[in-house]
Formats: sequence, structure tokens, C-alpha cells
Amino acid sequence: MKPLLAFISVIGAAGLTLLLQVVLARHLSAGDFGFFSLVNAVMAMTAPLASAGVSSLVLRRRIRGEVGGDLQVAAFTAFALSFVAAIVSFTIVVIGHGNALATALLCTFCIAAAAQSLSVSKAQSDKSSAALSGAQIGLPALRLLAVCLAVQFNQGLMGISVGIAAASCVVLAGHGVTSLRGVVLAPGPGTLMGMKMLAKDSVPFSLNAVVNVAQLQILVALSSALFGIEATGYFALTMTVVAAVYLLPNTVFGVLLLPKYHLVQPSPPAARMPLFGAGLAFACGILMVVLIFCLAPYFLNIAFADKAAQTWEVLRWVALAVPFKFFSTALGATLLTDQFIRRKVVASLFAVCIQVVVCVALREHPLAAFALAMIVGEACLAMFYSVLFYLRFWR
Repeated sequence: MKPLLAFISVIGAAGLTLLLQVVLARHLSAGDFGFFSLVNAVMAMTAPLASAGVSSLVLRRRIRGEVGGDLQVAAFTAFALSFVAAIVSFTIVVIGHGNALATALLCTFCIAAAAQSLSVSKAQSDKSSAALSGAQIGLPALRLLAVCLAVQFNQGLMGISVGIAAASCVVLAGHGVTSLRGVVLAPGPGTLMGMKMLAKDSVPFSLNAVVNVAQLQILVALSSALFGIEATGYFALTMTVVAAVYLLPNTVFGVLLLPKYHLVQPSPPAARMPLFGAGLAFACGILMVVLIFCLAPYFLNIAFADKAAQTWEVLRWVALAVPFKFFSTALGATLLTDQFIRRKVVASLFAVCIQVVVCVALREHPLAAFALAMIVGEACLAMFYSVLFYLRFWR
């Protein structure tokens, strides 16, 4: 696999996602954008239940040559779970805010995300840079195209939702034509049993992905109840910029180095490389904070216009959490093992709970509540992962 091409494709996907948010923020009203951001935040936390867990486990098994890396069973399992994730997302949003039709259309993203995740895992295991690039860029590119067409015809939230649902269908069809080419999709005698086993075994990996996303999105989803739907939009814009920044360590440690980390044996000498990487990641995080303070105000004014001032007020404080996130991402990649994945999930869940507690405790001061919750949560997560890293390599 060509690391440079893989890195460029991930950055391209991040750019497309950011551009999508820019188009939506400029076109939709504050209320509609807040609603879209709420649905997006909820789906971001439920979709990994179907996509990330199954694909991560299948990738690990295919790389290590273990039993249970069958793409047919993985496809059936991921898509079955993606329907559950879509239903859960739909129920959560509709109960709180209604607008059932737009929510149902937007929730098709859960199924598209499962297809994308399987395509990425297959490309990683096959060491195909071209396939990996296409899998990573396809979904955000089609979503952006659909939104731009809806905006061109002066459509509102409902028209945009229809376009995004159509993009999800195209991604699903593309996954079937490319990644599943040559794979027999007719269920066999052992398919159902294989699905049950894979779903069960993937639970820790799914929960790991969910809590990782929750660290970025749970406060956005919670803000609609604590601070109002319009505040959700501003917080979502902030987290979109932050998520784009976080793609740097996620790409390096979660895509490029992850296959190598799967083969690392627990011993003090083997800890040197990931420990050096974590230190370097923390240093890069500090540099990224400096870049955010220097460049973000100009970018936000160009991109988000009337929403720029409020977004910068949040971003300049949330940016202080970036070095901790870079560090924990680097260490966290070494903990994706059968022995430590459950401990990693528990540690991440504790960090998410700390975020929620801080945010709720300071709810009278929305900006301080959101920013401080992010900083404290990421700092605690870095500390928890450091303890687990020590236990894996020195105990």
C-alpha cells in the first residue's frame, strides 16, 4: 500500500466533509442546520455499531490469517446491524424533535457507512491504495454532490435529505460492484451461525468505535437538550473543524500503522516505537494548536460567514484538547487486541462520562461547559490509555 496516496485520500475525504458542512451552514437556517447537525451527531454514534466493529475484526483476522475473515458473512452482518443502527438513530431524533421523513432519509447514512467501512477494510487487507482511496472518498464526495445539486435548485432541508439518501444508495450499489465482486451473497447453511458469531465477537470493537466517536459527538447531541437546537449547529461546526484536525493521527495510527500494530508483541523493547510515535503525536498536536489560532479565524470568516464569530468563540478553547487527542490516538492503536480492547472501551467510556458530567454541571455557561468538557475528557483519556499501555508492555 502506498502511504502517501492513502494519506492524501483521507485528507481529501476530510476536506469534502468539511466543505459539505460549509455549504449546509451557509444555505440552511440556524434551526435547520442545527437539526441536521443533531441527526448527524446521533448517527455518528450509532453507525459504528454496524460498520466499525465488524470491519475492524475482519481486517484483523484477514491480516493475521485467522478464521472468521469471510467477506460474505461480514457483509450480511454489517448490513443487518446497520438497519438496527438506522432505526435507533431515527427513534432517538424523532422522539426529541419530530420531522420523521427528513430523519428517515438522513439515517440511510448508517447503511452507506457500513458499506464504506467494509470496502476500506478489504482495501487495507489487500494492500490496495487505489481501492482504499476510492472507498474513503466515495461517500463524502457523493454526499457533497447531492447537497450541491439540492442547493442549486434552492431546496431546503427536505430536498437535501432526499439527495443524501440517493447518495447512500449509490454508495451501497458501488460497494456491491467493487468490494463484493466475486463474493457469493446467497446465504449458505452456515451463514446465520457465522453472522451470530461475528456479531458477538465484534461487540468490543464496535463499542470501542462508538465511544471514540462519542468523545466528539455526544456533547453536540446533548447540546440540543441543554442549550437549544441553534447552539447545536454552532457546536457541530466547531467539532467539524476539530474532527478534520483529528484525521491526521487517525490516518497515521488508525490506517497506515494499524496493520503493523496488530503484529506487535507485548514486551518492553517493542514498546519503543509506539511510545516514540505517541510523543511525536503530542508534539504535532501542540503545533496544530498554534496553526488553529493563526489560521482558523480567517478560514471561519470565509467559510461560515455569519456563523463564524460564534464558532470561533468555541473553537479557540476546544483546540486546547488537540494535543491530548493526538497522544491518546497514538497509544490507543496499540490497545486494539483481544486482551485489551475491553479495557480500552471501559477507559474511553469513563472519559465520555466525565465529559457529560462536566457539561451538565456547567450548563448555565454553555461555552465554558462545552469547551471544558472536551479538554478535561481528552486529558483523562490520555491518562487512562497511558496506564493501559504500561500494563500491556511492562506487566
